[in-house]
Amino acid sequence: MSPVIRRPGVQNRLALVVAAAMCLLAACGGHSGTAEDPAVASIPRSAAPSGAADPVAHASASASAERPLIRADTSDEEFNRLWQLYYGCLRDEGIPTLNQNGHLKPMDDGGPKYAPQREACAPKQPEDYKDRLARTDPSEYQDRFRAWIECMRSKGMKVSPAKGGGFQFDDDSRMTEEAFRISDECEAEAFGGK
Repeated sequence: MSPVIRRPGVQNRLALVVAAAMCLLAACGGHSGTAEDPAVASIPRSAAPSGAADPVAHASASASAERPLIRADTSDEEFNRLWQLYYGCLRDEGIPTLNQNGHLKPMDDGGPKYAPQREACAPKQPEDYKDRLARTDPSEYQDRFRAWIECMRSKGMKVSPAKGGGFQFDDDSRMTEEAFRISDECEAEAFGGK
């Protein structure tokens, strides 16, 4: 029987959005604007140095542009299938995995020990549609992110962009089921989802 990878629960969605936005902002920050700097900021996929003459860097950039896309309308079955393929690749490349209760989980801390294996499987790692937009068109992503915030505000949520990425509540509010519903609706409206 094939292991099942489940979508994060409703309670984890906000944490994932905030974490992804923080990673994006951290990766795009710090550009000095000098002539020696590359023209495009990128998130390094391994501990190996990158540069224009590095063929692995070119392969990584090309592979990440072609990674499987998790769209707003991706079904749970497709979501699970895409992650199973990626985790299966990691296992096949030699990263130990744990299979408990039908859930496949790589036992990898992201350190240099398994960097070559992660690099080999990078083209199979699914990418969220918002993350792809943030990577390929940061200006468009920021416009849509602002539209997401404005939509939530127009529906009564008191939110603002968080300093490290994502959004935060402007009062003592918490993410309720209603707030998740509004956030999901506004996200779909802003980013062109369901």
